[in-house]
Amino acid sequence: MGYRENYFSQRVCYWLASGWLPKGGRLIDFGAQAFAGDPADIKKDLAGIGIDLDRPTVADAYRALGIDYVAIDVEPLDGVLFFDLNTQAPPAEWIGAFDMVNNEGTIEHLASPMNGLHVAHDLMKVGGVVHHSMPMLGHRKHGLFNATPKLWSELMLANHYQPLEAFIDFQEDDASFGYTGFIVRDLTKKPCTAARASNAWITLVYRKTRDAPFVIPTDHLLFPLGSVVAADLRRNFEQWSAARPVGEAHALRPAATVAASLASIVRFTAWKASVRLWLALKRLLPRR
Repeated sequence: MGYRENYFSQRVCYWLASGWLPKGGRLIDFGAQAFAGDPADIKKDLAGIGIDLDRPTVADAYRALGIDYVAIDVEPLDGVLFFDLNTQAPPAEWIGAFDMVNNEGTIEHLASPMNGLHVAHDLMKVGGVVHHSMPMLGHRKHGLFNATPKLWSELMLANHYQPLEAFIDFQEDDASFGYTGFIVRDLTKKPCTAARASNAWITLVYRKTRDAPFVIPTDHLLFPLGSVVAADLRRNFEQWSAARPVGEAHALRPAATVAASLASIVRFTAWKASVRLWLALKRLLPRR
């Protein structure tokens, strides 16, 4: 995750001007955020909106604007609170405590993205705003999942969110899926070395309009009594949700988690090397 050089002048100032992020308000970032780009350009952009920092950080820039800023992640960085968006429920003092939740490219990296959307709902005040910026199509090397426009539409309908802004930006195509280990086939089912795939990025902003529990969207219940089944599915989700462990928002992750993370990195590196070896061997073997 990262904030571009002009993130504050282009986005944050727009949020303030739109009233989505009130002056003196409280914002929480999903993911440890840092500036990405030329440091001189970052300082120049911030200076243009009255922020004079020698070594600017995202947190310091928000606080210079009078914003009460919090960032959560599973990475042990200074000023970032440990919170597992995959499985945890927010602590009681965070419920309905934030004017804005900023998901700047984080939820797509979760194995349980619906919990990330649930947490965002719980953290918002009534009248609070969520900003999502994440992949919708393609981006084969980016995250674990891409949410469809239908999911967003059904999510907003189920929770009575007020849509404020919605954009889909098409970007440069990907040319190959080879690294995934899948055999790519063309329209005639023949293997091919490259396949065009569109990349698209979605920006979505909506407002929480009522003090009510989070409701999951349901889909494809197009049969008699489908609405009854939908209600059962939602009750099941509520029961599962109530059993989530409550996050304590540690400033640093527990040592055991660090060890587990290092082991995970080693396993991932080994898996990636094995996939590359397998693909190299495939290229050497004669095709049938």
